[in-house]
Amino acid sequence: MKAALIGTGRWGKVLKGYIPEYFNLKYVADSKFNKDIIWKSDVEVVFITTPIETHFDIAVDAMLHRKHVFIEKPITPKKAQADSLKQLAIDKEVNIVIDYTETFSPSLQIIMHQINSGLIGDIENIEITIKKKDNRNVGFDVYHILGSHGLSMLSMFTPLQNHRFTFSDYIKRKDICTTGVIEFENGKIDVSLDSPIKERSITLQGSTGYVKYTSSQVTVNDRHYQIMDGNDNLLHTVKYFRDVIEGKAESNIDMACQITNILERKV
Repeated sequence: MKAALIGTGRWGKVLKGYIPEYFNLKYVADSKFNKDIIWKSDVEVVFITTPIETHFDIAVDAMLHRKHVFIEKPITPKKAQADSLKQLAIDKEVNIVIDYTETFSPSLQIIMHQINSGLIGDIENIEITIKKKDNRNVGFDVYHILGSHGLSMLSMFTPLQNHRFTFSDYIKRKDICTTGVIEFENGKIDVSLDSPIKERSITLQGSTGYVKYTSSQVTVNDRHYQIMDGNDNLLHTVKYFRDVIEGKAESNIDMACQITNILERKV
């Protein structure tokens, strides 16, 4: 399938290297590119890696021209917009997928299946940490940038609709939160754009054991295993998009709408 990439920022440049594995990348469009060229072309698939506030309008244009759409997370700032995109995809008989890359981690996928088979008993506590150093001007808070990833990881182990979430801001830059915590009944998600150490982990405490996943290993009840993840989670995500288009997988649009709803309620 022929594809176009709209957005040439940091994430667009990263994604550009993976798209050709599963699609024929015909156009790469920056902010000055005339998108009508894409809309009128034989391109079937559009990847959107522009700023969050632009996702909705570009995705609408793409789907009105019957293009399948892949959007960098989170899908939109407002749940009403996300719901509208979901309905438009149905009406136009196209597919929409959101780039929640962490959910395609092979290690997390295996952990999810093992836990579902009773590996650690009933889950009693979940703690997720995603931290890095990012000195760029932040247009959206850390909850949209990193918290959305944490919520997508959480959704792998428990339905998001089963929880009530509260937000605690710890550090702000220009009135935008850059370090904070999302808390829920039996756990929390720590997120920071101010950390000198890059960290990504999830700990699941069960009634009969525990699992801890980090960027270097998985620990199951005190036994350590080397993780399967490399730099290919994004490649798995692009493949998933193709599988959705081909009817081999379900879109993650419902999860994306739930996450956007949680983040919007915070505001």
